[in-house]
Amino acid sequence: MSDTYYKPLKIAENIYHIYEPGNVYTTLIIGEEKALLIDTGYGFGDLAAFVRTLTDKPLEVVLTQIIAAAIMNFRRFI
Repeated sequence: MSDTYYKPLKIAENIYHIYEPGNVYTTLIIGEEKALLIDTGYGFGDLAAFVRTLTDKPLEVVLTQIIAAAIMNFRRFI
């Protein structure tokens, strides 16, 4: 998988929409003590490793929907 599979779009200080091919976005909010990832995308790339390029803070993950693709990528975070 290419290093450019995910593309971070900074929308505010410490807030990123992370683009994945297929018009899929996840959102990363980096707080003072920890970070929050909202959704996990399709699961074709290694989103967990990509998020670690943006922050090293402890990470919490929230899914807004329970579908096969989200569950497949969620496993990388547990």
